[in-house]
Amino acid sequence: QLRIICTFLCPFLAYGARIQYERIGSDVTMQCGSLDNDASVTWKVNGTDVKARRREEGPRLILMEVNMSSNGLYSCFQNPDGQRRDQINLRVGIPPKEPQVTCRSNTYPKGFYCSWHLQHPTYIPTDFEVDVQHNQRPLEVMRDEVHKNRCHVKFPELFSSFPYRVNVTAVNSLGRASSAISFEESSIGTVLDHWIDNENTFPLVLVYIL
Repeated sequence: QLRIICTFLCPFLAYGARIQYERIGSDVTMQCGSLDNDASVTWKVNGTDVKARRREEGPRLILMEVNMSSNGLYSCFQNPDGQRRDQINLRVGIPPKEPQVTCRSNTYPKGFYCSWHLQHPTYIPTDFEVDVQHNQRPLEVMRDEVHKNRCHVKFPELFSSFPYRVNVTAVNSLGRASSAISFEESSIGTVLDHWIDNENTFPLVLVYIL
């Protein structure tokens, strides 16, 4: 009977644990709730002893130079009664780098769409903020329901001489990075790519004729 109960309840035991995001290669400090500095605690990770290189200072656990294997559910228990005082879900990753952005139109003159992706994984949840400007005015951005890294924008007017500017910012708990692309309506029949040239450290825009 105990095995059956655990089968149903164990997946939910970590519910309510707070998430702590940290950068790969850094030293990470986890605090056991609001215990005083002189409190004595025992730490476990995923229900077992912590084997990683570490230092313990009262209610704090300090992991040295964390990596992907440091991910896990850390629980602290106050001595001597062994009562659990806190749970931390440690997630290790990196800040995002500049996303690569592509814009094109296959419904001209109705509008255009832009898509983006990161060339390097962050290993933690990363969202994207999209801002489209035309003639110093923000345009409505409609996120694609199927492709999460794509948006659609309607042309506010036709035959405009003002350029469109699309800015995409990748954001996660460890940082943010942006890329922007500018183009004129007359070039939207082409594919526009944007990325950062690491050697020259300035943005490049390439146009490929369809």
